[in-house]
Amino acid sequence: MTLYYDDGQIRLFHGSCLDNDEWLTADVLVTDPPYGMSYTGRGGRKTLIAGDDTTEIRDKALQRWQTRNPDAPALMFGTWRVPRPPGIKLVLVWDKTDGCGPGMGDLSCAFGSSHEEIYLWGKWPRGTHRRIGSVLRTNVGMSALARKIGHPTPKPIGLMELLIDRSVPGATIADPFAGSGSTLVAAQNLGRRAVGVELDERYCELIAGRLDRGILDQAA
Repeated sequence: MTLYYDDGQIRLFHGSCLDNDEWLTADVLVTDPPYGMSYTGRGGRKTLIAGDDTTEIRDKALQRWQTRNPDAPALMFGTWRVPRPPGIKLVLVWDKTDGCGPGMGDLSCAFGSSHEEIYLWGKWPRGTHRRIGSVLRTNVGMSALARKIGHPTPKPIGLMELLIDRSVPGATIADPFAGSGSTLVAAQNLGRRAVGVELDERYCELIAGRLDRGILDQAA
């Protein structure tokens, strides 16, 4: 396990989150784990994401978090295509229709899947925020965002900022599957401390570059 990036606010480790305890010291879990989709890009071209052949790593990481932090807020992205993780308290829906149309999938079908699920555990206090519904809409073209960032499954910064901002005020954020780095960039923008872990070194390099650019990184 290697400390890849540290600016005093955001720390990023290169390695497996199953071999790292640093992220377990944070207050809130916000992550987009591999969940058994074996991501395939346009034209059927495989874009491999480590551990994305089953939900095993997702479930082991969640178990580690909940054993260490049983009542702490936790959030994971997911999909109806695979079994949901256990004990979910609330499901949010990320509606991507405005930015990417009806989605890909079976193009002969009259409907296209254009949403992802977001699973919540623990307490998410309302605080000073106005309550909002469980459907969160963005107007970001995801294919264009993926090409711009250089990662097959990035999350929009604005969406991640909304989710983090509605967690415990001032809490340190953990992202054990840092991926494109959107969670860490959003935490940086909000002045939050965060700890990330990423298994693939090429994405560690990508994340470090985004964090170094700071507010100059305006990727959706």
